[in-house]
Amino acid sequence: MIFLDGDFANIEGRTSAYLAGEEWKLQAFRDLDAGTGPDLYKVAYSRAFGVPIEEVDKPKRQRGKVLELSGGYGGGVSAVVKMGPTYGVKPANLVQPIKDATEPEEWAKFLAAWPKALDKRGLPPEQWAAVKILVTNGRKANPKITASWKLLEEACLSAIDNPCKAIILENYRGVSFYREQSMLFIRLPSGRCLHYWRPRIQEVKQAVIKFADGSIYPVEDCDPVTTQAYIDMGLAERIEKHPSRKIVFDGKTDGTGYVHPRSGVLYSAREREELKLSGLIAVPNWSHKGLYGGLLAENVVSGASYDIQALRMLELSRAGFTIDLHTHDSITAEVNAKLCHDLGLKQEFIRIMGAPCPWAPELPISVKVHDGKTYS
Repeated sequence: MIFLDGDFANIEGRTSAYLAGEEWKLQAFRDLDAGTGPDLYKVAYSRAFGVPIEEVDKPKRQRGKVLELSGGYGGGVSAVVKMGPTYGVKPANLVQPIKDATEPEEWAKFLAAWPKALDKRGLPPEQWAAVKILVTNGRKANPKITASWKLLEEACLSAIDNPCKAIILENYRGVSFYREQSMLFIRLPSGRCLHYWRPRIQEVKQAVIKFADGSIYPVEDCDPVTTQAYIDMGLAERIEKHPSRKIVFDGKTDGTGYVHPRSGVLYSAREREELKLSGLIAVPNWSHKGLYGGLLAENVVSGASYDIQALRMLELSRAGFTIDLHTHDSITAEVNAKLCHDLGLKQEFIRIMGAPCPWAPELPISVKVHDGKTYS
């Protein structure tokens, strides 16, 4: 007996581009699959920095890889700082190459933004500027994917504000939001729904600093000395009660929530302390969770990608394959080694896994299958 281990190549990256309608990226995947196009991470760096593909060497490709893997769901400076070292991309090593690839005026603009930046992550000015430019250029290179984060968040807010009214995103492949009583539904292109318990909008009023360029930051996130200097120069103002809206639902967390035994209302640990509540029932690993554009995109893309995999698992089972295990982007079956060779089971496995998706026929799907006595 041997294993057939099938892997969907970059299924979430492809699904994200498909849902958002990022056509240049879909075409890049099609060209790659046909053997006529370059590696997508090279394409990502080339598009972000305007560098010819031929000039994208291995270090530049790695930066493109970090761009793709860390930024797909709104990841910023912190995502690059966290993920980058895994691929040999450290902030200190980014400074010179990013500076060389950036116009002097653009580099100076980012350096000037460092004092009031909220995402410094302990980085000195030049390292922060290099990482920030990497993130910014990556978002500019993917305008429709970047725009989709706000699109999804606004649709979610609208659905919560308007119960029993479907908010359909025609320019996001028909993904729709619908709230009924205590449940928010997100309908995926396959027809399956994601569910969120007790969705609500928290109206928050907080002290903020509003800068001359229109950017707004909470007071506690701003350096007091630098902020006061901006205020004294008339380049910023302090607003004591600036309104903002935050989407919250109840879900699985690492913390503990507290339920009122009569009303069934769930309180966070902080709310319990602030309201001085007693007699509540502790519920481990269940509390309030926030929803925002990037996280909604991750949920929708991951859900839609899983729907493709689930469909393929059903079709493989109907074709007689016994599935032993699966991960988020792979399916593994155990087959007779001789029959695999004689009947062409590996080719059939590839055909079924890589077949066009009925609800996303334009989505390019690529599959690689390893066969052997051990799981790859």
